[in-house]
Amino acid sequence: MMLEEYIRSLLPSDEASVVSACAEVSLKIWEEMPRRKAVLSTTNPYGEKQAELDVLSDNLFRKRILETGEAAEVVSEESPPTHSKGKVHVAMDPLDGSSNIDTNNPVGSIFCLFTERLPCPAKYISSAFYFTYGPMLTLTLSSGKQVCRFVVSKREGGYIFTLAEESLKIKEEGEIYSFGAQRREWIEPVLRYVEKLEDRGMKLRYCGTFVGDFNQILKYGGIFGYPATKSKPRGKLRVIYEVLPISFIARAASGYSSNGKNDILSLEPSSLEETTPIYVGSKALVKELESTISREYT
Repeated sequence: MMLEEYIRSLLPSDEASVVSACAEVSLKIWEEMPRRKAVLSTTNPYGEKQAELDVLSDNLFRKRILETGEAAEVVSEESPPTHSKGKVHVAMDPLDGSSNIDTNNPVGSIFCLFTERLPCPAKYISSAFYFTYGPMLTLTLSSGKQVCRFVVSKREGGYIFTLAEESLKIKEEGEIYSFGAQRREWIEPVLRYVEKLEDRGMKLRYCGTFVGDFNQILKYGGIFGYPATKSKPRGKLRVIYEVLPISFIARAASGYSSNGKNDILSLEPSSLEETTPIYVGSKALVKELESTISREYT
């Protein structure tokens, strides 16, 4: 089944229009990746250096989303918020993992659609989705009930997204673990927990892009973490742009996400800048780590 037909049966028409618009733009970004690899002198609102493709992605997604007339606001990691007259509140990380472009590792774009002005709690999420630019261009989408994946294929007249998988589930018995930050910076309960995973024979798989690493967990089961560290006890990943959408998708795939003490989806962010530790994947594994951290690191 093709994307347009499927999402209009799954989502309200305004949200479906936003997803379709983003799918159009993802094709343009995919095509531009070989040509847009420069690092610019500009920084995003958080003081981080921007790649040329960061800025291009932000501009293209924002422009096309606003053109649908369905967006109430678009907030992004790369630029100040934009407000309009629609009803859909859009949070996006327009290019997740831009440092991976030169090495041809996976890169992504993450979106979360809300029904209330941002920032707001996860209970106002209506759908979430992300694109993965790797050997294939894929779209992974959830309305909260299930997770489906579309893949781009070439047909006469151009490229189209077609349904590849429905009802994706995270395996209960995980095979891999994927943790960011330097091991020497991890808090002690995380370090001991990962050593236990290694003793059990679980395999390390880490590519340095949230979307890429989560994709592996979604396929093989296991646990991803960007933990609390000694220098960053509140973690690195941003709640609104990255953590909530991936956690929403994980829950729909029978997984679980935690900040080490509580369910990520119970958080009530007070700012667009807020960050948090995140551990997401197979429910039993995340619960085990959550219990370890709560018991040993308070």
